[in-house]
Amino acid sequence: MDDTPAASLSFTDATATIVSEVSGTTGLPGLRDALAVGIAALCADMVGAMEAAVQLTIEYLNVRKQFGKAIGSNQALRFRVAEMQVGVEIASSMAIAAAVAAGRAGDPDAQRDLHRAKLLVGRYARNVCHAAIQLHGGIGMTQEYAVGHYLRRVHVLDQLFGEAETHAATLDALLSTGDSVPATFHSSGDHS
Repeated sequence: MDDTPAASLSFTDATATIVSEVSGTTGLPGLRDALAVGIAALCADMVGAMEAAVQLTIEYLNVRKQFGKAIGSNQALRFRVAEMQVGVEIASSMAIAAAVAAGRAGDPDAQRDLHRAKLLVGRYARNVCHAAIQLHGGIGMTQEYAVGHYLRRVHVLDQLFGEAETHAATLDALLSTGDSVPATFHSSGDHS
């Protein structure tokens, strides 16, 4: 969907090694740690896509002219860009929190921080990229223009390691019970 290269791998007569034998930890904490790093990386990737979408939008608004002046001089559009920039700053802070939390993934507070970060970064990233498309108008939806790519990228990243609803449900369960999160969590359709 987002033009990321993909491949299919097939193994024949390949031997497997138990994850805990490689990492020196038991299986579930090793998976939890890997998931934490993955979530933090996705948050950072989404922030990068947001920043790029905002930059393209600012450039477009300053170049595109209507009625003899740049459309970026319109106060309503400037307010819209300011809202986008606030979203980027919030998401950036949450991505930093996720990176810090990934370094201490066994801590229940860190687990909550990771799920908060993925939830909020995903929501802000979608909002910012949708706003970028709207401010570009029709050109924003063309395959050739990069701002549409950033929106597709954000949607793909938001689905990896659980979409926003999954992280919201997991965070709710964590806050309700005070327990740590399991290495795997349920999809949005099954929160049992």
